[in-house]
Amino acid sequence: MEFGKIKGPLPKQLLLPSDPISNEVRLSHLRGSNNQMEVLIGMTAWTLPEWKGNFYPPKIKPNEYLKYYSRPFKTIEFNTTHYRIPSIEQTTKWYEQAAEGFKFSPKIPKVISHRKLGPNSLEYMQYFNEAISPFQEKMGCCFYQLPPTFGPSQKEALKAFLLNMSFNHPLSMEFRHEAWFNQIDELEEMMGWLADHGLYTCITDVAGRRDVLHMHLTGKMCCIRFVSTGDSTLDEQRIRDWATRICSWAQLGVQSIYFFLHHPDNIKAAELSVYLHDELKKKDSKIKCLRPSQYEEGESQMKLF
Repeated sequence: MEFGKIKGPLPKQLLLPSDPISNEVRLSHLRGSNNQMEVLIGMTAWTLPEWKGNFYPPKIKPNEYLKYYSRPFKTIEFNTTHYRIPSIEQTTKWYEQAAEGFKFSPKIPKVISHRKLGPNSLEYMQYFNEAISPFQEKMGCCFYQLPPTFGPSQKEALKAFLLNMSFNHPLSMEFRHEAWFNQIDELEEMMGWLADHGLYTCITDVAGRRDVLHMHLTGKMCCIRFVSTGDSTLDEQRIRDWATRICSWAQLGVQSIYFFLHHPDNIKAAELSVYLHDELKKKDSKIKCLRPSQYEEGESQMKLF
């Protein structure tokens, strides 16, 4: 991912910002809940030839990638839908191929998110809503990535669109324009509005845009997009910090975290996902989280624990 990529020496550390006080207020209705937090770890693709003989069987067929991906990983940052709206026939096939308990997390099509909001956008959203309906219980949290040009001055158009859209799946919002983070009152107001309307946040942790790395929560669910620096020592420190923060959010009553890993090397991305699992379990053994593991020849399925 090119967004926020550092072209030059990396910093020695990349710290997470503090939680805003408003989180406790917005999530106060979740306190005392007995629901166990689940952290669903996923990648950004399942068609990964370099996993053959590692996470996948050595002679895997093209139509088996999703079958094997969906066993060690519980979700996917499904970017395919950003570029085209799939047919119902296609989403039905994906549903049938994915393992039980898997969750698709589709990205809102750019024909909606990256164009001027209007009647056409509402029609496209209805079409997209219908296209992904076959996912049924395998639907995770969709995410709506606003372009870097979409700032607070356009918030009323966004609110009107979100209020009038036909969409009955969980949805999180990712903000990229620097003005959202320079104008704290605007951001707080928008976060309160999202909470009031049952919408969630999508947080991107990328080295070159630390301003977009906010810690605002609006409900029981949150998406995190973690972009690797390629430096293992730095990334592992970042993962440890995220594990600590996620465990603290469990205490606030947050029930579901979708954690998507971006890495220039997909083998290392898988290794980092195991590291995240282990750090979470060290800090809070009650958190529900699947530990990815490698394919073993002769087993009917992948060894998960």
